[in-house]
Amino acid sequence: MDAERTLADVKRYEGEFAGVLSRFKRGRDGIWIGEGDDPVLRQYVREVVDLFNEIFGKNSYSQQISDEFNNGITKFHRLAII
Repeated sequence: MDAERTLADVKRYEGEFAGVLSRFKRGRDGIWIGEGDDPVLRQYVREVVDLFNEIFGKNSYSQQISDEFNNGITKFHRLAII
């Protein structure tokens, strides 16, 4: 994969993540991901991890992204149950 294509992919994901973030809903009881965005966000995270692994080979940063995302989802679901 060449540098220009890689940069374009990273910029595209940046825009996609910003779009998901802009659709989060806030209320007095908490914050919720926009309708239909949960599976999209999960897919983008998997794709970014795969992209970084393709570019850099197996690396700790890709694992960190995955771990932090999973940690955030776990905390979110735990709060939603309370």
